[in-house]
Order: sequence, then C-alpha cells, then structure tokens
Amino acid sequence: MGKSRAGSGGLALILVVALFVLGGWNYHRNYQLEQAQRSGASMSRYDTASLIQLMEAYRLEVATLAGERQKLLAARPKVRRTAGVGAGVREFERIQRSADQLRDATGALSSREARLREIEAELATRKRAASGFALHLERLTGLERPI
Repeated sequence: MGKSRAGSGGLALILVVALFVLGGWNYHRNYQLEQAQRSGASMSRYDTASLIQLMEAYRLEVATLAGERQKLLAARPKVRRTAGVGAGVREFERIQRSADQLRDATGALSSREARLREIEAELATRKRAASGFALHLERLTGLERPI
C-alpha cells in the first residue's frame, strides 16, 4: 500500500508542476500579446484624462454628423423625367451631387465612429489593467472579464 500511495503522490506532484508550467507559459504568451497590442495602439501615448476629453469630443461630432446624414437622407432628390439628352445629363449630375454629399457624410461619420470605438477600447483596456489581481488572472487563463 505504501508504494501505490507514493506513486499517486508523485503523479499528483507531476500534475501540479505541469499545470504550473502551462499556466506560466500561458501568462507569458498573453502578456506578450497585450504588449504587442499596446505598442501598436496610437492611443497609448495619451493620458487617460485627455482620452476622456477626446472621447467626449468625438461623441459630439458623431452626433452632429449623424444628424447631417439624416438630413441628407431625408432631402434626397427624386429623379425627374426629362426630355432630351442635355436635360438628362443635368438631371443625372444633380442626382449624382446629392449622392456624393451623402456618401461623403456617411464616410466621415463612419471614420469618426471607428475612432470613437478605438478610444473606448483603449479606455476599457486601461480600466482592466488598473484592476490588479483580475489582470493577472486574465493573463493566466486567457479569459477576458466583462467590463
């Protein structure tokens, strides 16, 4: 009986050591991924207070641009019947100008929304990083906590 207990104790020790090594490897891998993401982020050089101000400014701009886009959508011209090639070309250009304005407004809105999401993601990352033990647990397991 003594040998089987020693054998199971040795197996348990090997299992604990393997889990410890795998946990350390996973922690290091997640830490390296986190550092690679932060070094590539353009927001990492700004302090948190500046990012919050920037986020609020982008939110206001997004709201303004969304309102302008809605106005353009509502005021979209209807195609009128024309007689003759010249009138048809002018009508096409009129509709095209309106479509170009709408496309430009949509592009501006989507780029501002994308930048706002980047800022919010950076702030969320900083919030997670400030939570100490939870950050280490996240690195160890690779599981993200809900914010």
